[in-house]
Amino acid sequence: MVWTTRFRLGTMVNSNADDVRTNPWYLRLYSKVMSFFRFVGPGWLVSVALMDPGNYETALQAGSQYGYKILWAVWWSVVVTIVYQVASIYLGLYCEEDLASACRQQYPKWTAILLWLFMEATIITTDMVEVTGFAIAIQILFGWPLYGGVLLSCITTLLLLAFRLFGFRTLEILVLLLSLLMTLSFFIEWAETGTRTADFFEGWFVPRVPSGSALVVLAIVGTDVVPQNLYLQSRLVKSRDVKVDDRKEAFISNVIETVIPMLLAFVLNGAIISLAAIDFHDNNEISSSLLSSVGLTNVCTLIKQVYQNKEAGCILWAISLLASGQSTAMTATYTGQIVMEGFIRLHMSIWLRSLLTRCISLIPAIVVVSLAGEKGANTAILIGAAIPSATLPFAVIPLVKFVSSRRFLKERVIPRWCQVALVILSLVLIGFNIFLIVAAPGRHTLRHLLSTGSSWSIAGIVLTAIIGSCYLVFLLFITFCPIQAE
Repeated sequence: MVWTTRFRLGTMVNSNADDVRTNPWYLRLYSKVMSFFRFVGPGWLVSVALMDPGNYETALQAGSQYGYKILWAVWWSVVVTIVYQVASIYLGLYCEEDLASACRQQYPKWTAILLWLFMEATIITTDMVEVTGFAIAIQILFGWPLYGGVLLSCITTLLLLAFRLFGFRTLEILVLLLSLLMTLSFFIEWAETGTRTADFFEGWFVPRVPSGSALVVLAIVGTDVVPQNLYLQSRLVKSRDVKVDDRKEAFISNVIETVIPMLLAFVLNGAIISLAAIDFHDNNEISSSLLSSVGLTNVCTLIKQVYQNKEAGCILWAISLLASGQSTAMTATYTGQIVMEGFIRLHMSIWLRSLLTRCISLIPAIVVVSLAGEKGANTAILIGAAIPSATLPFAVIPLVKFVSSRRFLKERVIPRWCQVALVILSLVLIGFNIFLIVAAPGRHTLRHLLSTGSSWSIAGIVLTAIIGSCYLVFLLFITFCPIQAE
């Protein structure tokens, strides 16, 4: 018998399909491992959004103000985003178009433009948070003023994007290394600080929304269930050439390599909450008024006040924050490019796209860090982190609609039970977000701002009713707009 070999999904296998099972077990294992590693990369690019400075801010405020009580929100947000990312992977592999391109084809032009504008606004908002986080890290490490770090972020992001000249795979590896760096930094800190194990697991498994925590919970949802990620991953899975017969194997590999970094992101956020709970919430030396102001801008100062020998801890914190800001800034640039090309067919070079996004986000970032003060900057970061939760339905509804449509995907449509589960999950998620935005009690919530009884609050109620009605009408339109055949 003549033996030949060929590469299938990046692995070396027997070219005779009937004789594949006769290969030694170690060659079959090698083939499976190499097949999996061929798909490693997109999941890490997507998952860095769960490790950005906005996540750091929300986890800090969650742990310092409420201990471990809202750790459950982080866990279920990660679970929900895994479900939606799996659906995005499925759409990218089994449909000829990515999510943004499918929206352009299936919706009227004005609808696609509106969806694009909502996603662009979300990307710019998150970029502002990333820029601010980077500036804070530079201030901790080198003592620069915050506005100096904001301006420096333009240069460093462009320099790191230059790695794309060595291929997109090189950029994926760079993001993976930055993710591992920020995780390692926090694991070292976590090991030194310790954890109140019983409280940790209680906060993980017992859902509670403590009084005044609505904005923090909303920010957790906004920073973990990231709408633009659904557009990003549906395109990234197309970066690997996959034959029709190999889609199932590619789907499984992509799911595994996405779930692993997302679970790692949960552990990272849990570590930050644990550090804040031990160092601040459970510390009698810190007043309740000071706890409400804990955030990225002053966490290192507070650590030094409470623990005199924590200089190394501050450096580790800043290094992790620096890696977080840079990795998420790079992926945000690619996400913006994908969204722009998909929705309006406008191609822009990655360098110009990065400069344009950064220039737009620089202005509010400089205003916040220069005028708002530490507490104001922390609140602004938290609000910026919460904004994506309001635009989440504009990614979730089209995604669920497309993967559930037999007319769109034909025989490749997902099973009925998956359709029902996605619809129920989406209704619960959207309803929960609307409740947190409109009806939840607490500081910095819409209910709090509109309950003063002044003429401004009355005008705000009217304006909220108008905007809310338009919001709901648009959601209903993109939900029930007829699907055309692919």
